Amino acid sequence: MRDKPLFYLFFFIFPLYACQEETKSQSIPGSFVSVYLHQADSLLNIRSYDAATELYHMALAKNSHSAGAWAGLGQVAQHQGLDDKAYQHFQMALDIDSLYVPALTGQAALAFRRSQYVQARDAYLKILRVGQYTPKIYYKLGLAYIRLTAYEEATQALQNAVHLDSSYALAWYTLGQVYMERLGRQDDALEAMRRAVREWPEWPLGYRGLGMALLKRHEYQGASKAFQQLIVLDSLDAEGYFGLGQVYEQEGDLEGALSHFKFAVDRDPVHAKAHFRLGQLYRRQGNMEKAQDHLAYFEKLRPHVTQINRLKSQLIDDPDNAGLLYRLGTFYNRLELYPQAIRIFRRALDSHGDHAPSYNNLGNAYLNLGRPKLAITMFKAAVNVDTSYVLAYNNLGYIWLHEGEFIKAEKAYQRALLCAPDNTQAVYGLGMVYREQGKVTAASRMLEKYQRLEEDK
Repeated sequence: MRDKPLFYLFFFIFPLYACQEETKSQSIPGSFVSVYLHQADSLLNIRSYDAATELYHMALAKNSHSAGAWAGLGQVAQHQGLDDKAYQHFQMALDIDSLYVPALTGQAALAFRRSQYVQARDAYLKILRVGQYTPKIYYKLGLAYIRLTAYEEATQALQNAVHLDSSYALAWYTLGQVYMERLGRQDDALEAMRRAVREWPEWPLGYRGLGMALLKRHEYQGASKAFQQLIVLDSLDAEGYFGLGQVYEQEGDLEGALSHFKFAVDRDPVHAKAHFRLGQLYRRQGNMEKAQDHLAYFEKLRPHVTQINRLKSQLIDDPDNAGLLYRLGTFYNRLELYPQAIRIFRRALDSHGDHAPSYNNLGNAYLNLGRPKLAITMFKAAVNVDTSYVLAYNNLGYIWLHEGEFIKAEKAYQRALLCAPDNTQAVYGLGMVYREQGKVTAASRMLEKYQRLEEDK
C-alpha cells in the first residue's frame, strides 16, 4: 500500500471538525477550500498528480464554484497530456470567473499547442489587460507572435520579459533567435545569447545559441568553444556536434565536418540538416552511395521536420508533458526509429503513468523490434488503464493469433468488439481466429461482415 504523507491524516480529521462547525459560521468551509487548494497546488508543483487531483476534488465537494479547484484540475490534465479534459476544466473555471488568470493561462497554452496562435495571442493579451504583467506571460506572448510571423511585436514582448526579469535566460535565448534568424540583427543576437549564457552558465541551450550567433559572424574560434562547452554539459545533444561540423565545413576541413555530422545523426537520427549536410559532403567526395543514403533519408524526414522541431521546441518549455512526448514518440515509431521511440514513450510514462496511448505505442515499438513478450506487457498495461482501448485489444489479439494462442486472441478481439462493434480490424481478426480454430461457419460470418464494413466505407 502506498504510504500517505502526514497531511492526509490531517485531512481525515479536518473535515469531521468542519461538519461540526459549518452550522456556526459560513466562513469556515471557505477556509477549508483554501487549505485544500494550497496543499493541492503544492503537490501539483512536485508532479504528484493523483494526490493533487484528490485534493482538488475535496475542494469542489466543499464548494463546486471554486474556480481555483477547476483550474487546478485543468493544470493536472494539461501536464498529463489530456488536452480536451484540461480545456473543459479551464472553461468551468472561466464560467465561474471570466478573468481567472490561471484558467486563461491554461487555455492560452492549450491554444498554442494546438497551433491556434491567434487565440493564444488574444488570451495572453487579455491576461495582460487584467494587470498580470509577468515575465512569463510576456515570454509566451512573444512565442505566439513568432508563430504569427509578427517579429517586431515578438521582439517587444520578449524585451518586456527580460526587462521585468533580467535573469530570464530562456527569454534572452528566444530574443536572440528572433534577432538572428528573422531580423538579421546579428550584433543584437550575439549580445542576447551572451546574456543567456551569463544568466544560466550550466544551460546547454544557451551555448547552442551562442555558438550559432558566433558562427553567423564567422567567429569560428568562439563558435567552436561554445559548441564544445555544449557537448561538455550534454554529450547527447546532437546540436553541439552539428554546430562543430558547420565550423569545420566553413573552415574547409571536410573530414572534421563529416565526423561531427555523423556524431550528430548518431545522437539524433531525425536530425534532417545533418543528414542533408552528410549527403552533400559525400557527394563532393564522390561517394555517391553514401550521399544517396543520407539525401534519401533527408527526403523521408522532410514532411515531418517542422512538426518534430516544433515538438522539441515546446518540450524545452514543458519537458515532462506526456502529450508532447507521446506525439514525438509517435513520429519516431512512424520513422521506424524504435529505440528512440521507446526512450520517448518511457519519458511520457514517467510523467503520466496512466497514459494508455503511450503504453500502446510502446508495445508497438517492442513488437517491431521482435520482442513480443514485452509488447504484450505494454498492451495489457494499456487496457488496464483504459478498459475501452480498442487499439490495444486488437494488438493483443494480433500477437496471440500469430503465436497460436487462439483462445486468448478470441477474447481480446471480442473485448474490442464490445467497445466498438463495427471495428473492422477486430472483426477481421476474430474471423481469422475462428478459421484457425476450424469454426468455419463463425469464420465465414465474421469475414462477410468485414467485407460489408469495408464496402460501406
